[in-house]
Amino acid sequence: MPFLVPDFRIAMTVAVIVVLAELGTISWIRHRYMEKPPLTAALHVGLGGVAGLPHGRVDRQFAMRHQLDSAPNP
Repeated sequence: MPFLVPDFRIAMTVAVIVVLAELGTISWIRHRYMEKPPLTAALHVGLGGVAGLPHGRVDRQFAMRHQLDSAPNP
């Protein structure tokens, strides 16, 4: 998203809205088709999203390290 929108704050706002819409849709699908109570479905999806945050941070750190390691020396 930051590459498409030049303003960082707007890009982050749009990204948060998209993620919340995705999580809401997943919760609705779990409620509608898997017959989970709405609160339970929302908690499972929300906790799953929170559990994924450390993975994203580790990936980012790995990518930044790899990018620095593979940069050509001047």
